[in-house]
Amino acid sequence: MAKTMRVGICGAGPAGLTLAAILSREGEAGAFELKVFERGEAHRDQGSGWDMSEAALEALSRAGVDPSTVQREGSDTMRFYRTGGSRPDVFLRLPSYLKGWGVTKEDVGLDQMNLETERNLIIGGLMGQLRGDVAVQHNTNIRATTRKGERVELVGANHEPLGEFDLVVDASGVHSHTRGARFAHSADAF
Repeated sequence: MAKTMRVGICGAGPAGLTLAAILSREGEAGAFELKVFERGEAHRDQGSGWDMSEAALEALSRAGVDPSTVQREGSDTMRFYRTGGSRPDVFLRLPSYLKGWGVTKEDVGLDQMNLETERNLIIGGLMGQLRGDVAVQHNTNIRATTRKGERVELVGANHEPLGEFDLVVDASGVHSHTRGARFAHSADAF
């Protein structure tokens, strides 16, 4: 049997959980030991969703989540907000009278407007697809990485070691503390 690859995923949002579910579902038995670290609480409000590209919808399907189950009702309307605003300033939707005349979203350039999704539904659906080789640890803020020979150790907020991994994937978004460890010093990060 081949060696089990230990994978640490920083971030239990849609990207991190999609990767964990796909590796768990499509990898051979025992190929991966997956640990997902999330700085937030398990059942916090995830906010609203977004329009998803075809590639994102395909990834969700590969992860075992039917994209139609995570779509927000009435989401064929695009809403534009001012920064900090709580009410939309502009709504953009194909008027129903145009639909009656056979005009489609593609005809007027709105074909890039995919159905909006609900982030809570995506995360809940993905959590339901994780198999026994995936552990998700909430309330764990990754603060640093340390190289340990061929492995990478993840370090928590109180400098506690969180484990050594063959591969660390940073899906923690804009507040990433592992960003600085992505490239060797000699590499050009751009």
